[in-house]
Amino acid sequence: NLGWTVELQPVSEKQNNIIATLNDTPRVFLSTHLDTVPPFIPPSEDDEKIYGRGACDAKGIIASQIFAAENLRFANISDTTEIYTVDEEQG
Repeated sequence: NLGWTVELQPVSEKQNNIIATLNDTPRVFLSTHLDTVPPFIPPSEDDEKIYGRGACDAKGIIASQIFAAENLRFANISDTTEIYTVDEEQG
């Protein structure tokens, strides 16, 4: 919804990396992993906190990177790419 070009890069039958770009000549790359270690803990939230596997790990980093990239964009810096990978927690 923010106008990024988003590509899913297949890694396995059930996993994709996510690559989001604003233009064809990125110079700034923000990256972290998407996956979490088993077992799956479903996400939930209350008035103060978000719960679930990865809530304080990579998911918070992803949210921060999206806000950082949008702040750069607001400052007319749009040569940014965000890369979110899988398989970091599996190996």
